[in-house]
Amino acid sequence: MSKGSMESMWQSGHISGSNAAYVEALFEDYLVNPEGCPGAWRAYFDQ
Repeated sequence: MSKGSMESMWQSGHISGSNAAYVEALFEDYLVNPEGCPGAWRAYFDQ
C-alpha cells in the first residue's frame, strides 16, 4: 500500500479513533516484516 493510499484512508474517516493506533501499528509492522502481519491485513496492505 502506498503512502498516498494510507493518507487517503486517514482522510476518508475509515480509520479513526481508537482503531487508528491499532491499524497504524499493524502497517508499521507490515513495512518491517510483511510475513509477520495477519493474513487479512497483509492482503489489504498489499493492495
